[in-house]
Amino acid sequence: MIQPAIPSNESARLAALEEYKIMDSLPEMAYDAITRLASQICGTPISMISLIDRTRHWVKSKKGIEATEIPRELSFCAHAILEPEIPLIVPDMREDERFHDHPFTLGQPGVIFYAGIPLVNPDGYPLGSLCLIDEKPKQLSEDQLQALKDLSYQVVMLLELRRKHFQAERARAEAEEARQAKARFLSTMSHEIRNALSPIIGSVGLLAMEEDSLTPSQRELIELLEFSSQTLHTLLDEVLDYGKLEAGKVYLEEIPVDLRSLTEKVIQIHQPLASKKQLQLVKQVDTTLPEKVLGDPTRLTQILSNLLTNAIKFTQQGSVSLSVGLLETTPERYRLRFEVQDTGIGIPEESLKQIFEEYSQASLDTTRKFKGTGLGLAIVHLLLSLHQSQIFVESQQGQGSRFYFDIAFPKTV
Repeated sequence: MIQPAIPSNESARLAALEEYKIMDSLPEMAYDAITRLASQICGTPISMISLIDRTRHWVKSKKGIEATEIPRELSFCAHAILEPEIPLIVPDMREDERFHDHPFTLGQPGVIFYAGIPLVNPDGYPLGSLCLIDEKPKQLSEDQLQALKDLSYQVVMLLELRRKHFQAERARAEAEEARQAKARFLSTMSHEIRNALSPIIGSVGLLAMEEDSLTPSQRELIELLEFSSQTLHTLLDEVLDYGKLEAGKVYLEEIPVDLRSLTEKVIQIHQPLASKKQLQLVKQVDTTLPEKVLGDPTRLTQILSNLLTNAIKFTQQGSVSLSVGLLETTPERYRLRFEVQDTGIGIPEESLKQIFEEYSQASLDTTRKFKGTGLGLAIVHLLLSLHQSQIFVESQQGQGSRFYFDIAFPKTV
């Protein structure tokens, strides 16, 4: 008996085999079906899908044999992987110097005929073989041999699907770990900076109360400090909100919501900012709107506030409108459409797809002129995902923008 040699690329081959996480895995119907089909096509009592690791010939699938593994030095398939491009066909093992005195030829299971089609992965590494065994001499026809090659290709494709699955799982786990780490960092930094900022805001507020004793230049400086500190506070809130949303730590409550009252309060909150810019702030509520729905008033207010704040920020003249309409009524739900429209600077067509990404602005010029974190629309996008909805935008540069979304609210009892 001649023991199988070790391939020259053995380290890389073993590394490739490890990527499939296939060794010692449980039986699978897809592999068993191929094994049975190979046996039927070629008329052999024994067929196997075998894989060769550092020390073993391990059987993933088998027909007509009980063994699940044997030492590598006794493996016929370990010979088959030495020439990956050529099937190893031995019509009569007793006439081959490598196998004539092999224990499996002289004893059980009495191997006389062997055919092994190497399982070669797309990178060219032979992982094992699809093999057939008979206790009597045998020849394969060209059609049978081609069928075995086709079946071996199917085995490799199954292995590739397995590898891609594990790669996707690993990438998903790594992405989730990175996302959680980013969320922890954002949360920690936001809290730490906010703790340091709070006394500054308080001190500036106290100074502003001494208005009668302040010179014009001091008053201007304090107003600047107030604006800067409040802007930074808003930024921290947005970063913290985004971190929680991205980490999946925000949950919607479901309580009765008076939409007319909610939209009125949102308008009132933003009226001073609109008035300061001499903008007309318009509210349009469908008269057929239900009195109440089940929803999360805090998160809905946050969505509308972010959209209105953006609209007012990017509108220099004209108007900003908020409208709510009833689209559909079913026995269980109301489907409503919310729209925020402005007559502002608009969004370039090439920027429309990216404005809902984190820290994204329509352009660097937009960031410089209008400030902001670029998180507002990203937060809206994530909040609407929790509502099983999405945000849409229609805009042309210099002609304003229209943002709209639909939400299906459960009916109140």
